[in-house]
Amino acid sequence: MEVTRGITIFMTGLILAFCPDGTAQPKKKAEPQKPAQYLHALRDNTLEVWGGLATPATHESFTDFWKRGPSVGLGMMSRLSENLKLGVGVEATLFSFRQGAFADRFPGIPVPAKDQTLVYIFLFARNYFEPGQRFSPYLGGCVGFSRISGAESEEVINGVRKTYYEIPGISRLTVGVSVGADYYFFLRFAVQGEVRAVYLHNDPNLGLVMTFRGGVKFKI
Repeated sequence: MEVTRGITIFMTGLILAFCPDGTAQPKKKAEPQKPAQYLHALRDNTLEVWGGLATPATHESFTDFWKRGPSVGLGMMSRLSENLKLGVGVEATLFSFRQGAFADRFPGIPVPAKDQTLVYIFLFARNYFEPGQRFSPYLGGCVGFSRISGAESEEVINGVRKTYYEIPGISRLTVGVSVGADYYFFLRFAVQGEVRAVYLHNDPNLGLVMTFRGGVKFKI
């Protein structure tokens, strides 16, 4: 009896030591691991400011006398879905007149420099492959209207009209494709790089323009 009582007291002490309330406590199940969150929240509305270099790529009537030039632009975008964003933008490009090339073609003909400006107003869309991440590559497209300022040079020699160049200032339907990426340094600020090709529909002078640009982007 003494031995049995001692064993009982010993077992009761062990139970009280590990379970103060005298009852066995079930082992808690480990909580499921939460999925990794985005480094940055999805950007609903953004403002972009960019600058770069635009190069006329087709039609000798333009490329013979006008060379690549600086381009600046502004755009605003809104998120339609997790990957897709839609926006509106405006861009202006200055093409410099190649006086040396003109003098080589027509020696002795004095012609003042006639730079040209291309203004492009457009809608654009982008599909982001890694939305919300710090580095966000994308593929984009744009459609709108562009207008070149236009320039012409001609003179009458012995009753015959001689035209050296004639670029009419006409608005054209313009479409384009682009590939680029955003890199966010902070939640509301990113830098951006892009390569874009735009085509001016039915333009016999300018045609295709390639643009290489970089800029900054703000979440608004």
